[in-house]
Amino acid sequence: MNGSYLLDTNVFIEDPSCIHSLSDNGENEIYIPNHVLYELDNLKKDKTVGPITNQAIREIQANKDWLNFINTNDSYSQLTKNADY
Repeated sequence: MNGSYLLDTNVFIEDPSCIHSLSDNGENEIYIPNHVLYELDNLKKDKTVGPITNQAIREIQANKDWLNFINTNDSYSQLTKNADY
């Protein structure tokens, strides 16, 4: 059974590589709203969660070909500029 996951920032902070386990080898669709990319981008310099968010950003950028991005037009960052909609 195929499923869909809409991910929020806290999911990436809990598990920066969550997209792989949630996709279940391509069986499920992963959706990431634009504001999540914006929030991750803003958190990457935070001393507590910065290393985690940087890992999440690398995972997203490396796998953007099969991820689905939701453009909400409410946020913008360098990371969102690189996402294909």
